[in-house]
Amino acid sequence: MIGMLTGIILGFTVVYFFYGLWHIFLAAISLNKSQKPYDLSGAAHPPTVGQHCRVAVLLTTCDDFDEVAAESVVNQNDVQYDLHVLDDSTHENCRKTIDAWAIRHGSGVSVVRRSTRDGFKAGNINHWLSLYGQLNKYSHIFLADADVVMPCNYLSLLCLASRKSDPAFVQGCHQARQGGTWFEKAMGLLVASEWLGLLPGRNLWGLPHILGHGVLIKLADLIAVGGVPRIVSEDLALTIHLAESGRRGIICSEAIADERFPETLIRYRKRLRRWVAADAEIVRTYLTRIIQSSLKPSEKADLLLRETRLPMLGAFVMTLLFVAAIAGIRGRSDCELPSRAAIILCVMVWAGHLPALWVTQQTALRRIRFLLLAPYLSCGMWPDYFVSAWHGWRGRVAFNPTNSTLGIEKCFDPARLGIALLIGSVLIMVGITTPLLSMAAVGYAMLTVPWLSAKRVGMGSILWLSLGFWLVYGLQWIHCLTVGTVPVEALLVVAGMSACRD
Repeated sequence: MIGMLTGIILGFTVVYFFYGLWHIFLAAISLNKSQKPYDLSGAAHPPTVGQHCRVAVLLTTCDDFDEVAAESVVNQNDVQYDLHVLDDSTHENCRKTIDAWAIRHGSGVSVVRRSTRDGFKAGNINHWLSLYGQLNKYSHIFLADADVVMPCNYLSLLCLASRKSDPAFVQGCHQARQGGTWFEKAMGLLVASEWLGLLPGRNLWGLPHILGHGVLIKLADLIAVGGVPRIVSEDLALTIHLAESGRRGIICSEAIADERFPETLIRYRKRLRRWVAADAEIVRTYLTRIIQSSLKPSEKADLLLRETRLPMLGAFVMTLLFVAAIAGIRGRSDCELPSRAAIILCVMVWAGHLPALWVTQQTALRRIRFLLLAPYLSCGMWPDYFVSAWHGWRGRVAFNPTNSTLGIEKCFDPARLGIALLIGSVLIMVGITTPLLSMAAVGYAMLTVPWLSAKRVGMGSILWLSLGFWLVYGLQWIHCLTVGTVPVEALLVVAGMSACRD
């Protein structure tokens, strides 16, 4: 029985460590400066896309219109385009603001609305396609988000990349907008670590993805696959549809725009829940299709790893609870392994966050602060992964933009809070009595992060609470280095933390 349980724990550990190694692999490839599939020399004044066709710029908004971001769209240089604001806003004041802004900018800006929000963002784009998607007028569409501020040459860089290699799409990159709340400043490095630290590597390995905004899409290819799939994760689904038809895109890491990071921990949790549920919906809908497709093995592997990671972290929470319960009943760890790799395993905790060390021009203090907060907050939100993955698997997913007020009132879900308190309490009790202090550290995070959300505390409080997390977690590894062995349950905790970067 002991051997079988150890084997099960190690099996789960290997699965989750694989996600962490995948992050490190993509980060290493992205560091390679030779990955550009096109030449951007002379990009200061690049040619337009096509000789006679224009670009349709689609600015999607849903109660989150930002005039600063919208102004950056109308200030794009060297590209002939028409701007269409696709407004799904439900608040009358927001609608009036958009209408007034469009009138000030004249006939070059049109506002497109529909009677329902069916199909979420995908339905919004498809509604525009049915009205204006004319190949004799537009060669490409460009998807802009309501919160993204672009440099004036952002679109022209994507257009140049498109002319060089004729891809189905060119995905630009993003970093977090400067300023904002203390939470934006502390956690905004997540944006650059994903877009600039992991995404460019897919030009060499895996499958470049459409990520919903900042992307130039060839209109003929979009129409050929029947428009945008009507699910919440419409960007990833469209990537799959295009790849199945033999059309692929590229990542343009030279085009970098500034996007808003969630202003508060509440909005951050809201966005995470949507992402987890959307990925679970993709797995439910497309898993068999991906496996049976004619995509390259590397493309299948990249897709499967990306789309299963967040739902699997939901399953990880239940795995951790089961392992903790067994350890609590037995009163000790199931198996001790040699701890020669303990230091390497500690580093694996930051596997998903390491790109933040080299992809942005931030101070050392801000990077250290980010590396302290990110794993702590991730562990504290693990119960959200489980509940959201369950909702996504059942098809109960709603698209709520990150910085809109939609869905904020649902962040204090009694069921989610009850699950977090239950799992956190079990992990703390087991961690103290076994002792498996790494489990106690995770339980501590699960109990304190919901309190942070409710109290809306400042930077000082959250930093002190995160230091408490690292103190308990560090004691686990000091103990392991002292006795020369590592409990398999502690390895499981490290594996889950290395897989998590959101």
